[in-house]
Amino acid sequence: MVQLDHLQTLNGPTSLDRNDMSLLAQSDLLLSMAHLYLPPDKDLRQKTTTFQEEVERLLSWADFSNSEPLKETFRIFFKCALESNRSDLQDEYSRLFLGSTICPINETAYLPRDKGSVLADIAGFYKAFGVNRSAKIYEKDDHLVCELEFIAILFYLLAQARIGQHREQEEITRRALISFSSQHFDDWFPSFCHLLLEKTALDFYRLLTEIMVMVWENLKKKNELPSVSQISVMAPSTEKEDVGDCGVTFKPNHPRDDLSSLLRGL
Repeated sequence: MVQLDHLQTLNGPTSLDRNDMSLLAQSDLLLSMAHLYLPPDKDLRQKTTTFQEEVERLLSWADFSNSEPLKETFRIFFKCALESNRSDLQDEYSRLFLGSTICPINETAYLPRDKGSVLADIAGFYKAFGVNRSAKIYEKDDHLVCELEFIAILFYLLAQARIGQHREQEEITRRALISFSSQHFDDWFPSFCHLLLEKTALDFYRLLTEIMVMVWENLKKKNELPSVSQISVMAPSTEKEDVGDCGVTFKPNHPRDDLSSLLRGL
């Protein structure tokens, strides 16, 4: 049974195929990024320092086509993160993601379709791959960190299937990665990024989200995952009939061609 926890995938032997090592590095990179969206705690500085020490190695193994802009943004982010006051980060996290939820951090807040069926579908993906959600950390299966961890685990399992030459399992895992990315994560992640970049008052979350966008774009390109041709960026709406279960209202606005153009348009 796979648990949602750190996968120390690169601490073993390095005599693996380069493509397999790339998948393992991508898994660890995504997992480390995901955990920066958890509530800031007393261990944040240590986690950030550890990630800073590992990120160049991870990016090297991930084998992205153009990682220099990503490396530079990481450098700025780590400087900002280590200089940030934890109390300020906690206040901003609460302001953005908790209480009045200025920027919801779960998928169903952004979707007009039936929320119950969306959550059931996500739970079905997790169950199929033996993934257990920690109820202490995530209120729902569609939390951003929960979805990112699941995608990271799929990359890890894809690498393991390739290493073990389990072709059928490799194909099943790849199909799941494509389906979950296109049917769930890409359905709301661009809207979340746009709203967060618009609403956050701290560079920590702005830089983190810019990096997350670049990492996701590189992951999709590297693994030939489907790209969204038109992204509907969701914006706050005053129409009462559009009020969701979280109390925040949204309507589609400003289609963008890709995530990079979304960032450039702010």
